[in-house]
Amino acid sequence: MLLNHELAQEIVDKTMKIIKINVNIFDDKGYIIGSGQKERLNTFHEGAYEVIGTGLSDEFPVEKAKKYKGVQPGILYPIEFNNKIIGVVGMTGDPEEIRNYGALVKMTTEMMFRQDFLTKQLRAEKNARDNYIKDIILGQFGSDLDSFIERGRNFEIDVLLERQAVVIDLVSGQNNRSLLSSELERQIHSDEILRILEYQFSHKENLIVYMGSGRYVVLKRVDDKQRSKAAFIKSMNELSNKLGEHNFNAVIGIGSTQIHWLNLKASFVEACDAIKIGMKVNDEAKVFHIQDLLLEKGLDTMDDNIKSSLITSFLANAEHIDAKQRQEMEKTLTALFDSNLNVSEAAKKLFLHRNSLTYRLKKLSESTGLDPLSFYDAVEIYTALILSRLK
Repeated sequence: MLLNHELAQEIVDKTMKIIKINVNIFDDKGYIIGSGQKERLNTFHEGAYEVIGTGLSDEFPVEKAKKYKGVQPGILYPIEFNNKIIGVVGMTGDPEEIRNYGALVKMTTEMMFRQDFLTKQLRAEKNARDNYIKDIILGQFGSDLDSFIERGRNFEIDVLLERQAVVIDLVSGQNNRSLLSSELERQIHSDEILRILEYQFSHKENLIVYMGSGRYVVLKRVDDKQRSKAAFIKSMNELSNKLGEHNFNAVIGIGSTQIHWLNLKASFVEACDAIKIGMKVNDEAKVFHIQDLLLEKGLDTMDDNIKSSLITSFLANAEHIDAKQRQEMEKTLTALFDSNLNVSEAAKKLFLHRNSLTYRLKKLSESTGLDPLSFYDAVEIYTALILSRLK
């Protein structure tokens, strides 16, 4: 690992804020790559080159400095990392006056370089782990499955466990912090979202990754204690609310549980479909489970012309209804179907008296020729309602 200009200049700038003395940093060839004297950047320093060769610090009073190419009075110290000389750090000035700062400058330089190295190493390891999780999600296993499994063990990931995919998509909305344009702000907010997800999915065998474009995916470990779909949907609604408290507007899709890890891509696709279809049929909901949308998913695969034909067929007698009446009709039918055709419960949802809803349903039946309280007619009306939303 070699020093580069960006890191060297950062070290110089931070060090000079403390000691108020010009600092130079040299690469392993003796060239200045960071300096408080910008005009000296990329120039060769013969004294630094010698320090790299000997591995020993050296002082350059005025007379001695004149004998070397590119050298000003000062002191030079080798920069050591993993028992190797990777560069040189120097201070400009009378050695007698600046000598007391030498140990501090050398230690600060090596400490900052070590911290930068560890940060980059951790980031590289995280990127490699994230890429492995993405490979699972996208079904990119390569030809050697045993090697892929072993690769997972290196990341402490057991791919053989039963899991299901959960997709969290950030969507546009007022005050949605995820839509800020600054790359730094997006990274900060992404880290914040990941922290929230890591808290929600705290089990060590849950795999969490950011896929880009505002999409996060969790491959959730499933065991016998986590089989309740209703309880899981409730917890995902709580997650959506938690994200909302931090001004992140998100919708969540849940795929089916997969016993075999090779099928997790199918669960991921289902979770994506759940969001796409769910937002069409219920734009007020935030969480969608694919198992609750199987009919809608089947209807969504129909050709648009067939959808239009079926809608026309089901609602042939309702062509005279205007847009406002259609909106009221759809709201009424949605409440009725969400209440399992229970008129009293639907009336409460609509803030209507039961008799008022009964009258409205009677008028609707007269308009369409279909009785929403009759099972078979209700099926036709519900199908037409879903098709119109999907289309």
